Amino acid sequence: DVFPNPTTGTLHLRPRQIAGTEPLNYRLFSITGALLAQDRVNEQVELGHLPAGIYILEVSNGQIGSRHKIVRQ
Repeated sequence: DVFPNPTTGTLHLRPRQIAGTEPLNYRLFSITGALLAQDRVNEQVELGHLPAGIYILEVSNGQIGSRHKIVRQ
């Protein structure tokens, strides 16, 4: 789960599957598909530096992945 969405800056990540304590990999894309950021995180992603708009967030624990449409207010 990714929340809150829409967000004003900080997204919190909560795996639906038991993922242990391993960090999650994420990739953030613009709505046009340009890769904006990628990193490993434990519980949150900071988007406060980005302009308002729609983004695509891909999150994976190495085995299971998900894709989310994120609205940055």
